[in-house]
Amino acid sequence: APLQADVRFEFPTSLWVDRNGYGRMVEARAGGAVVRRFEVRQADPFLRWLQSLAGDAVVTGPPELREAQVDMARATLARYGEGHG
Repeated sequence: APLQADVRFEFPTSLWVDRNGYGRMVEARAGGAVVRRFEVRQADPFLRWLQSLAGDAVVTGPPELREAQVDMARATLARYGEGHG
């Protein structure tokens, strides 16, 4: 069964996800940030997509998916370091 994931997108990335119809809007936040809900069938590709947004997308729920996002970010940092790129 798909997992429902809530993701906070910071402005201006929030505009981009809205224009492209990604997820479903569940909450508008101060400063142009939004929370959007996704039906996630495969967590790893979903989290890799969020990671490509360079910190502008943070899982807010469920907790196990948020922990997986943090673990993925830590593993990437350990492999490539902060100054790599």
